[in-house]
Amino acid sequence: RWRNVNVPGEEEYKNKGVAYCPHCDGPLFKGKDVAVIGGGNSGVEAAIDLAGIVKHVTLVEFADALKADHPTLPVFPGPEGQRKLSAAWLIEACGWKGFREGDAGVAEQHALVLVNHGRATGGQLLSLARRIAASVHDRFGVALEPEPRIIGARFDDAHA
Repeated sequence: RWRNVNVPGEEEYKNKGVAYCPHCDGPLFKGKDVAVIGGGNSGVEAAIDLAGIVKHVTLVEFADALKADHPTLPVFPGPEGQRKLSAAWLIEACGWKGFREGDAGVAEQHALVLVNHGRATGGQLLSLARRIAASVHDRFGVALEPEPRIIGARFDDAHA
C-alpha cells in the first residue's frame, strides 16, 4: 500500500500530478521531470523504473542515507544538490569487472577501465562499452554517459 507523506497539496493533486504507482502512472510523465519520495526499496526501485521513461528523476529521502538493498552504492554530490551514482559500482554489480572477450576487456582492478590486451580494435572496445552500458541500463535503469571523447562514432549509435 502506498503511503501519504502529508505535504501541502498532496490530496488536492492526487491523480492530477501526485501518483503512487510508477508502473501504472509512469507513462503519463514521459519526458517530464519527476520526484520520487522515499529512499527505501520501493522508492529506489520506482526511481530506477521511471528513469527509463521520464526526462529526469529526483529521489527525495528525508533520512541521512538511503535504506534500499544496495547500501554499498556510493553516491556523490552533484550540481544543484543532485547526487551522482558510482558508474564503477554499477558496472561491477553487473559482473563486468575483469571480463575479457578476445583482446577487449574490463580491468580487474577497476570496472571503469577498458583494456586492450593486444589487438582489439577501437570498434571492439566501443562495442564492449555499449554492451556494458546496456546491461547497466537493463538492470538498474541508469543511463551511463561516457566521459572520453569518442572520435568518428557516437556512443549511442548502434551501427558505428
